[in-house]
Amino acid sequence: MIGTQFTKPPAPEHDSLTAYVVSQDFISDRLKSPSSARFPLFSDSSVKVNYIGDTRYQIFAYVDSQNSFGAMIKSNYDCIVKYTDDKKWTLEEIHIE
Repeated sequence: MIGTQFTKPPAPEHDSLTAYVVSQDFISDRLKSPSSARFPLFSDSSVKVNYIGDTRYQIFAYVDSQNSFGAMIKSNYDCIVKYTDDKKWTLEEIHIE
């Protein structure tokens, strides 16, 4: 339609998908080869994101990445991220196996 404007609704300040994407940054920072990191899609059955209250999310997922020898390995991880009052995400806890 001519003259019709569509505006995008405001995004929520925090949500499960955003928490998952943020977790990928925190995980990548700890890898030997961050550029090789491959994460599953949010919709993958192996990805679990739980809202645990107070703008905190616990994420369970995996990443495929190169180790120091260049071989691709799969590492399971879980972490807790929090959306803070100053509109930033922080990492509260992380485990990579």
